[in-house]
Amino acid sequence: MPAIRTVAVIGAGVMGRSIAHATALAGYRTILKDILPATLCKAEDEIRGTLLESVRTVCLSREQADAALARVESVPAGVPTEEPRREVPALPLMVQYVRAGRLGRKAGRGVFEYPEPAQKSAGAKKS
Repeated sequence: MPAIRTVAVIGAGVMGRSIAHATALAGYRTILKDILPATLCKAEDEIRGTLLESVRTVCLSREQADAALARVESVPAGVPTEEPRREVPALPLMVQYVRAGRLGRKAGRGVFEYPEPAQKSAGAKKS
């Protein structure tokens, strides 16, 4: 089995950027993808901020933080990367969710139901 050198993280929300941060610190080239460019920008800012905070609190050297940040590559979904495509076995649970239309919070349906926020009626009294 070949050694893992690159990790792709799909989704740059809180969990995705946390995974990207951890894999970059562990020394892996990390490709972070999301369909929303603003989410990618926020993820980059959060990762950079966390690394700089680690330098400030002397958990990491500046060189370590810079090296980790250099390993993170943010790519909007649909944009090809330099990495050649490899066949990745489908995860049965993910296949079930996709077939059921459960594509995640951005689509409104994922592992959980994401109801629309309740709208306040115009004539509602404040208690």
